[in-house]
Amino acid sequence: MKKKVYDLLFLYDALDADHMNELARTIKTSVILKSARRFVRLLFSYETIFVLFLNAGRLKSFPLFSRLPVDLTILTFIICFLGYTWNLLIGKEKIRVTPGSGLLTMLTFLFAILAFISLLWTSSNFYSSQKILQVAILIPFCLFNGLYIIGPNQDRINRFSFLITLICFLYIFDAFTVFRLQSRTRSIVTENLQYLQIGSSVSIAMMVVFNQYINSHSRLGSVFLASVLGFFGIVLLVLGGRGPLITAILPIVLSIDIVLRKSALRKERRKRNQKLGILFLLVIVILAGTLVNTDSFATLNRMAIILSGDMGNSANVRIELFLAAFRIWMSKPLLGAGIGGFPVDGGYGDIRLYPHNLFLEVMAEFGTLGLLLLIAILCILVWKRGHEIRKPATLLFILLFMNTFIRAQLSGDLSDNRMLFFTIGLCVAGSRKDILHIGDSKMMRR
Repeated sequence: MKKKVYDLLFLYDALDADHMNELARTIKTSVILKSARRFVRLLFSYETIFVLFLNAGRLKSFPLFSRLPVDLTILTFIICFLGYTWNLLIGKEKIRVTPGSGLLTMLTFLFAILAFISLLWTSSNFYSSQKILQVAILIPFCLFNGLYIIGPNQDRINRFSFLITLICFLYIFDAFTVFRLQSRTRSIVTENLQYLQIGSSVSIAMMVVFNQYINSHSRLGSVFLASVLGFFGIVLLVLGGRGPLITAILPIVLSIDIVLRKSALRKERRKRNQKLGILFLLVIVILAGTLVNTDSFATLNRMAIILSGDMGNSANVRIELFLAAFRIWMSKPLLGAGIGGFPVDGGYGDIRLYPHNLFLEVMAEFGTLGLLLLIAILCILVWKRGHEIRKPATLLFILLFMNTFIRAQLSGDLSDNRMLFFTIGLCVAGSRKDILHIGDSKMMRR
């Protein structure tokens, strides 16, 4: 050991100032090149294409993607499918099937088959032809990605988390550079996105940032992440969407018990208590700031409408759709109205309309049989949750699932909520013991 120290000191004395400066420049250039190489690999990674696929519905209105000759959802789906298939054929990727993941895959494909068969009795022609491809192909594809591709690989999870947060900042930048303020609801509507689309992306990014904040060991990093959480919270208060605010707050509140229970060491538990206390103070400061200018915070104004006893037009419409879906299920309890049959049997015509609740949508269109399949899928998640979902992704998976599950009960149809099935796959994949940690893992570079 002493000989190595003497050798290093001798080498240091042998180098003059010019050599030292040249060596420093070489090291700096090497670091820059390595960072640039990582960024390029991230840009052309499988996770980038998959995040674009998940956000294709929102990105289609952007000028960059609206000029594409092919639909963005189809394009990104084909690239992901061909890229991963090629990696399987050349042996760079392997599919590891466990009893839980195999059963979940089988139930999801049975649900897709039921959707196909329901074309025989659906009363819809237009909406059903659009919806069948989304439900029977895109939902199993999302679950497959969470279960077999991204979920079992910690490096892929890290890249996915970073990209989903990055695209959220893109939406916020677009919202606050070019927007108009609706006079009736005082909610932001940009040229490219509606406020609910922006809000749902912000709420998902908050889950990622909150997980990083709780697990951060750097004081400076914790301050930065807390600031980002505060910024996201203010954005949600300004946007005007009640649903995104609820899906952001509830998972964090419900996960507090998990955050503290997973802290085995007393020192770690104390640090997490301090972090939660800082977040609580941050919430108080933000809420105090809203009292200064209440007109600027559209979401609170819309919340106040409900608290005043007036449900508001949006809530009244949703209640009407809930009741219509329940009536359809009562009239056709076993198999439902068939895929896309909800608006037709509900008397709204053959248009794209849905109850804005996942369970009611499945009950109305696929009956009790579809409902049982959906419950079975969720039961597998609960069963696998009984096993230890690995760290450090434990909290992230649970937060993402709660976020997407709550959102599925408030807004969107089956295809809009395909992120929910992706998070189900993540949670089941997280219970596996043979987790891959492949430094700069196999990314799709073609």
